[in-house]
Amino acid sequence: MANLIFISILAIFWLLLSNHISPLLLSLGTLSCIITAVIAVKMGLLENNPHNAKFYGRLPRYLLFLAKEIILANIAVAKSILSSKDKIDPGFIKVNCEQKSDLGQLTHANSITLTPGTISCDIEDNIITVHALLKNNVDEEKSQYQTNLIQKVEGTK
Repeated sequence: MANLIFISILAIFWLLLSNHISPLLLSLGTLSCIITAVIAVKMGLLENNPHNAKFYGRLPRYLLFLAKEIILANIAVAKSILSSKDKIDPGFIKVNCEQKSDLGQLTHANSITLTPGTISCDIEDNIITVHALLKNNVDEEKSQYQTNLIQKVEGTK
């Protein structure tokens, strides 16, 4: 069942990215999704997979939160660069990473890196070291909310 869900998600993602529906491209896209799923199974990537229907049901909420944060960070960085009043204040900060799984921690660190003006540098002892272009803009409350959302998506909260 997990393999079928994985193939379906790959196919939908491929369709969204390719935007082509000719018979040749559809058959090649289907073949590439199946080959990718077979390789993932052979590598053991789908074993003990926490991705079930509940996971995919909770994922859109997190993705909407992440998209909103990326847009807000883009605006803040652009405003800081273009404004003579706002000073760029780079520095390292520590962010708690309370996810129980490696995938949850990876998701949290990658989400931080996707947000403009921040880069995750290290994860050690459930703490992510982040380099921020505007370290004063880092909101501890938003970070905790993001942690909670990721835990809900992975089903550990």
